[in-house]
Amino acid sequence: YFGCLLAFCIYSVFLFISTKEKIHIIYAVFLMLLIINTCVYYGVSTEFIHPKQPDFNNPLLPFSFALCMFFFFVFAKIYLKMSAQPPNILLEIYHIITIILLLISPLAFLLGHAAGHAANAVLVLFNIGILLILTIRLCLDKNTHAIFLLVAFLPLGTSLSLKLLSLDNLFSSQHLFERNFYLPESTIFSVVALSFSIAHAMKTMRREMELARSR
Repeated sequence: YFGCLLAFCIYSVFLFISTKEKIHIIYAVFLMLLIINTCVYYGVSTEFIHPKQPDFNNPLLPFSFALCMFFFFVFAKIYLKMSAQPPNILLEIYHIITIILLLISPLAFLLGHAAGHAANAVLVLFNIGILLILTIRLCLDKNTHAIFLLVAFLPLGTSLSLKLLSLDNLFSSQHLFERNFYLPESTIFSVVALSFSIAHAMKTMRREMELARSR
């Protein structure tokens, strides 16, 4: 699991070095934060990094999760080229929530991890819903990037949403709880699929550049 995430993280860094496209470094940062968040979630950070301060793990989890989701939402914005779309209320709300998610990331250290978890859950669930609506709209317009993103993110988005709802006691399922809502499996699928999506976007960009040169 960690090897796969790290491999795609390094792969994205190399893509950024060779193309200078910021989407690759944003995706690499997202993957690195995902690795850190997973280490914190499973207690690896407590065991190896701060064993004498185990309570530090509590606020660190919502803090790293907020940063991880912030970079994912920024990645999705760039990947779907939202800035080029006509302004609408959903896009504005998406941008505002993304910024708020970054601003409140230290909340867990100031007000406690429970407040951090609660704020993260509400903001992330709202933005996942908005991102889904925006992506489906683009899919109906036969936007290839949106189709790739929908296929890639749907399993992880579903697993993550159910996980967040369970933390707020709004959803419960013993089977899903025992399987940790299939988060590791859906995460690996999404990371691999998103990497293929980025590769496809690069191929499209290269083709457009070659056509421009030929003209």
